[in-house]
Amino acid sequence: MVKESASAARAVKEASGVDWVSVGDREADICELFELASHEEVSFLVRSFHNRRVCEDTKVWEVVDREAPVGRMRVFVKEKDKRERVAELEIRFREVRIRHPKKEKEEVRLWAIRAKEVSPPKGEEGLDWKLLTNREVRDFEQACEKVQWYTVRFRIEVFHKILKRGRRSEDRRLGSLDRLERCLTIDMITAWRLMYLTMLGRETPEVASDLLFSEQEVEVLKLIKYRGEYAANKGRSLSLREAILIIAPLGGFVKGKGREPGVEVMWRGIRRLADILIGVSLTTSIPQFDSG
Repeated sequence: MVKESASAARAVKEASGVDWVSVGDREADICELFELASHEEVSFLVRSFHNRRVCEDTKVWEVVDREAPVGRMRVFVKEKDKRERVAELEIRFREVRIRHPKKEKEEVRLWAIRAKEVSPPKGEEGLDWKLLTNREVRDFEQACEKVQWYTVRFRIEVFHKILKRGRRSEDRRLGSLDRLERCLTIDMITAWRLMYLTMLGRETPEVASDLLFSEQEVEVLKLIKYRGEYAANKGRSLSLREAILIIAPLGGFVKGKGREPGVEVMWRGIRRLADILIGVSLTTSIPQFDSG
């Protein structure tokens, strides 16, 4: 799967003009990937699993630890209980030449970055990300850029989770590949919208809700929020944060200290919002007859 990801990045790189990077977790720390990336000129970033040799008696992370820290950066991380916190990471890096485990005379030129949490919360294991990349790292800013790339991997997992649990894309039985591809295209757009909505709700909660919702959806959200006082608040704008806090309870979210709506409750909430929108549309379109 790792090789397929790198090959896919190579296939689309020139066609789109976008700078593509294949990002992988610890299972991607294999020499075959390093060789493939070197031959096909594919950029990659992986989390290290093996402490590989750089010379006869020295290994890569021993060499990196001798370097002085170049600075600190902060990242958002999610705990197992779904709480989010900010972690402060101390950054070290250096260029290394890793020896091939089976071909003694061959070396792979990479950059190694260690991002280790400075003061993790009491009782919790701190972050310690050891990253390898074939993209050049010459200063603190470039090292932080690569660490930030790795954090995006978690969003990819969330995207796949929405496809599997929300859209149930794996359960499709459509009879042909062509039909499946068309359906998956719709599923991916829906999953992207949901993930983007949840992400922006946390990072930029003050933006206007009409950035992601139609005019009809915003008005229905106001109806839910203000109920009997809708007429008096009809002209008011609704922030994205306000919209999310209306939708999340529709999906079963219970507000609590430190809790934020996740993609699952937002998915259920949006589905209910769609049903409510249909109901409102039908109500307003039904002719009103004089009972007299």
